Amino acid sequence: MRISFNNLYNNVSFCKKDKNIRKADTIQRLTRLAFPVLSATYADTFYGCLSDGSSKQQAASKISSGLMKRICSMRNNFAYAEKLAVYSQFDKKMIYILDAIAKNKIGNCSENAKLALAALCANGYYNSALVGLAYEVKFINKKTNEVEYRNLTNLDHAFVITDLNERKEKDIIIDTWLGFAAYNEEATDRFKGLYGEDLGNLVEMSKKLFRIEKIQKGQISKDETIDFDNYEIRKGFKYLEGFTDNETMKEKEQLGELVRKKYPEVVLSGTV
Repeated sequence: MRISFNNLYNNVSFCKKDKNIRKADTIQRLTRLAFPVLSATYADTFYGCLSDGSSKQQAASKISSGLMKRICSMRNNFAYAEKLAVYSQFDKKMIYILDAIAKNKIGNCSENAKLALAALCANGYYNSALVGLAYEVKFINKKTNEVEYRNLTNLDHAFVITDLNERKEKDIIIDTWLGFAAYNEEATDRFKGLYGEDLGNLVEMSKKLFRIEKIQKGQISKDETIDFDNYEIRKGFKYLEGFTDNETMKEKEQLGELVRKKYPEVVLSGTV
């Protein structure tokens, strides 16, 4: 997905954003400047509009494939860092990963999310977390008002959620892979733009899985169909925290101190 020109600082739309979003967006920009990375999945998305079989599309495919191999190789070397986390050394684990990303200059959304979390901690915003994106489909019986089936699909996308120490709940999304910062509602609209073509298919897949489950439970026969007019279908994105480390606030404070010393370029003036 191309980064929109709406993200430019001098854009009228951006200037209307409140101070928290402007601050969050500045942090994600500083992070991207401090850690420039090439992304295999970004290349796939960016060149997805090219005609299949064209010379440019083939070249882009080779570039993406090569980048993905390098990213996987780098991730394999994170095994040592994962051992550090077991011994409550989340800060040292993250610095190890940051150093590897800075050296190799490659990474997909998960690496970008780790960079953003480190930058937030460096600025003293410890109430922040890595988040995974999922899409939930619920089938609610209109007669009983009970949820009869729920399908939660992992969309394989990661970013960071924070409150910037100024709100009662974490509701600001920072996505350095897509290059934006926004409140939940606007972030959801952006994710719809990214996954829009897939969402209808996820609903249809959920219907099939719902029917298969009913057959397995003996509630309907193989020849029967389900009248979905009898159900309210609720669907939407879910932000899933805790898909990586369950780091403590103290560990995030320690990480912030290390990042401030080693990568001071991600620190806003006057924040810590």
